[in-house]
Order: sequence, then structure tokens, then C-alpha cells
Amino acid sequence: MIVLDIEMPIMDGYETIKALRADPRTASIPVLVASSYAMPGERARARELGVQDYLEKPFDPMEFMRRTIDLLPSAS
Repeated sequence: MIVLDIEMPIMDGYETIKALRADPRTASIPVLVASSYAMPGERARARELGVQDYLEKPFDPMEFMRRTIDLLPSAS
């Protein structure tokens, strides 16, 4: 699982997601965005690029943990 923000130096989160999805080695890794970007359309844009979940800052730590656990593959 990958947790990233949209606002990052050098390569923003959207470009990072595009690069991850374009690489067969990382294309299927679940991505959770944790970002202060709460403007209309940000969540939809991230989803269109293949993000599984989008959590807006500030967030409740327990909510972060729940969403993280939901994205992890079950151990079987």
C-alpha cells in the first residue's frame, strides 16, 4: 500500500499516481491519498487516476487506520 499527498516537491501526487499506474510493478498497489486538497473535483480526479481512497486533512487517526486496514490485502 502507498500513502501519499497531492502536494509534494518535484513531482506532485497526481504525477506520482500516473507513474505508479504506468509501471507494471506498481500498477496494482493500493493507493490512499491523505491531502489537504479539499476543493471540488480533487477526490474525483484522484479516483480517475486509480486511487482507491482519498482522505482529507485534518483527519481522525482512527479513521486513517480503518481506511488503511480496508485497503490492505487480507492475510490468508
